[in-house]
Amino acid sequence: MKRILLTALCMVMALGQVFSQEIKDRAEYNLNRNRALWYNSGNAAGLARDEMLLWRDVAFSYGIESGKFTDSWGARTISGFSLGGSTLMDIEGFTVAAKLTLDRERLYKCKYNTSLYELTWDMPFFVATNNSESFLWKHNEADIEVSAAAPLIFDGQLSVGMALRTNGRTAVKSADPQSRYGSFDMEMAPGATFVIDDDNLVGMTLRYRFNPAKTTLASDVESPARVAFMRGLGDYTPRWVSAIGMDRLSYISNRFGVDLQYNRIGAGRQWLMELSFDAGTTRVEETDFTLGKVNKFVFGLGVQGLFGEGRNRKLNVDVKYNRFHWTEGTEDIIGRGGIIDLHADYTLYTDAKDISYDLELGAGADVTSISARRIAGLEGHFSSFSVLPYVLAGKNIPVTKESTLLARVSLGINYSAKPGYELEGDSIYKKMYKDEADYLGRFFYRNAADVEYTFRMNTMLSTYARLSLVHQMPMTIKGGRILATLAVGVLF
Repeated sequence: MKRILLTALCMVMALGQVFSQEIKDRAEYNLNRNRALWYNSGNAAGLARDEMLLWRDVAFSYGIESGKFTDSWGARTISGFSLGGSTLMDIEGFTVAAKLTLDRERLYKCKYNTSLYELTWDMPFFVATNNSESFLWKHNEADIEVSAAAPLIFDGQLSVGMALRTNGRTAVKSADPQSRYGSFDMEMAPGATFVIDDDNLVGMTLRYRFNPAKTTLASDVESPARVAFMRGLGDYTPRWVSAIGMDRLSYISNRFGVDLQYNRIGAGRQWLMELSFDAGTTRVEETDFTLGKVNKFVFGLGVQGLFGEGRNRKLNVDVKYNRFHWTEGTEDIIGRGGIIDLHADYTLYTDAKDISYDLELGAGADVTSISARRIAGLEGHFSSFSVLPYVLAGKNIPVTKESTLLARVSLGINYSAKPGYELEGDSIYKKMYKDEADYLGRFFYRNAADVEYTFRMNTMLSTYARLSLVHQMPMTIKGGRILATLAVGVLF
């Protein structure tokens, strides 16, 4: 996977030599992508509809995140390197967008020993241990995304395109019992757009996603280690891991989806609305025996709007509702839940020109609601609600004729309703969910700042350096969390 990614990066760099540089600094890059409504949608065919400048970007970054304020199954400290690149190119009339990333991470002092590298609320089945020993995860990830739109056909009435995405992950956990995790995620999404008249366009995307993953556990000690196969909200079945290991757990996911887009073009404004629906099943198996299934139905609504003089105002709203239920062995439902994620933001660019601006001012909010309920066996429920409003400001500062400095700050406060958690009976794993409820119920400040310096070496190449800082500070307890990232890259 590493060789494939590095080869692809070299190909992107080689292709970049054929074209002249159209974007010369990071402010132009941000404005260009923010204005591209179809590029930000899930329809690859829309790439032929956007008026975007071409770019090629390759960057290397190092980041570290540390602090006590983290979720129950998170890590005290995370550090890692990332190598990646992105591009938008025109190749013989085909518009091609690509993004390539290789990440290596180390997660130190993880609190809960689990078999999965990443836990999510819509997956109640995983292996956990109840001990206080902290442990280390070593994580590698490679991600490749390619979207292409063919030249317009039927006098510009129709465009067609295809998006492909692959993601490979491997992770190794150090503490006993040791765990090895691997997954491969592939998504295909053909799309099309059709012109109704000069002011109205419609589009449709079909999506298929296949995501097999597996985890294996083994112990270094002679006596078997006692673990638990979690079945949601603290209910579990005892398991044991010996020196020869434990039966392999497999997670096999298949998902199908459809997106419908409507694009309205008016005088000085443009809107793109997108409705999406996903349905899929994840089957959890121990060797050849099905332990359980999770069925998911995801509904989404996205709205993007560009308006104002010089298209200097942008409104973005994105909401997703994930409804899921899980079965154990048979098809009888033993639990169900729902997750709502809402993001909304409004951005104003002052003195906006074709490709640059002076000031960036904005405000937004993130809203998250989680609910889950067991209705068989040990009955219980979990609920959480939070909203994080924020404001941001940025300044694009010319330093010399060949260089610019882009500085931005963001200030936000997270408000949370008191979370609820109850589970019938006795379970030593109740504490894991209680700790998560305490974390999700905290009020905290979230402040961020970043600076990007760009130096234009010539008409074909610009170099840049970026420093980003994010600080989260809870209001009622000691200990916060800070994230710092340093990146260097080239635009060409």
